[in-house]
Amino acid sequence: MNWKLTAGKLRDAWLAYPGQRRAYRSVPAGKPIFLTGTHRSGTTWLAKMLAASGIWYIHEPFFPGKGRWPRSFDYRESGTPDPAIDALFSDVLNGGFRRALNLPNADHPLMPLRLFRPEVPRVLVKARSLAC
Repeated sequence: MNWKLTAGKLRDAWLAYPGQRRAYRSVPAGKPIFLTGTHRSGTTWLAKMLAASGIWYIHEPFFPGKGRWPRSFDYRESGTPDPAIDALFSDVLNGGFRRALNLPNADHPLMPLRLFRPEVPRVLVKARSLAC
């Protein structure tokens, strides 16, 4: 991407930020939504449809390509605590892993949604079924 296009996208993101912040605050409060499913089953599409309401959408935080989880297709037995998973998931739910955001105006580190987390009453986490 050239610098003029990047600068224009950053300007547009900063101009849109106040409205986006209001939209995220207007989502009704609730427990986080954790969405997962089998490979190629439509979970990404469903997550995008749910996120259209303005919910804070984190896309596949356990995917190794995002730089926070080292292994692909890692298995953990249900009901067995794992401090590494707990730490990453707590960070995701508290807004600390904004690199995994799948929201408009969040694809560059200098965009306001990546720099500042607005007050968000509900979070949607779409995870790969075999990575968590």
